Amino acid sequence: MLIGLLLVLVFPYLAGDNVGAVMLKNLKDNYGTLALVTTSWDYLQGYLLCCAVDDNGWSAWRESKWFLDENSVLLDDTQTIPASNPAFRMVPKSCCYRKMNYLTRQLTDEYENLDRCQNWQYGPPKFTSGPHNDAIYYRVKANKA
Repeated sequence: MLIGLLLVLVFPYLAGDNVGAVMLKNLKDNYGTLALVTTSWDYLQGYLLCCAVDDNGWSAWRESKWFLDENSVLLDDTQTIPASNPAFRMVPKSCCYRKMNYLTRQLTDEYENLDRCQNWQYGPPKFTSGPHNDAIYYRVKANKA
């Protein structure tokens, strides 16, 4: 991920799809398995208030090793628990809104609604569209003139 950031800074015209593809591969292959990668993604998502690589890109998590590990049936890594199970997680905590301490204007370690963020059955992150989920990060593209 550090290499991708350096590429963007040094060669901004190369950024676009190439860096996004590298980031997506990194997320799918290494999040949850390598501590440095996991910490980096968690920090990045919390700082940028986003989830995954693309706008409304929650579905990227379903193709990740983290998703399979997080939702695997105990003693059988080849199967996942049903999506209706309350323990089922579609996105990591770092995709979820945290509460703010209004005196210090700093985010706390508490989440607005962690269960709704990680496992909401009516819209995102389960579906790419549907009713707005106030507990999960959306990333809205700015209008380009």
